[in-house]
Amino acid sequence: MFGKPALKAHGKAFACLKGDTLAFRFGDGTPAHAKALTLLGAELFDPSDKDRPFK
Repeated sequence: MFGKPALKAHGKAFACLKGDTLAFRFGDGTPAHAKALTLLGAELFDPSDKDRPFK
């Protein structure tokens, strides 16, 4: 996923490793997404490092 090591299920990536950070894919606006963002250190994934995070 984005040139990073990734975990896939049914051919679709749902998590990837960027440096020492593990990123997970949740649907925007879902309860799981909202809950994940409340975790300490959680932030939106920005694979470009150009301040353009995914939603």
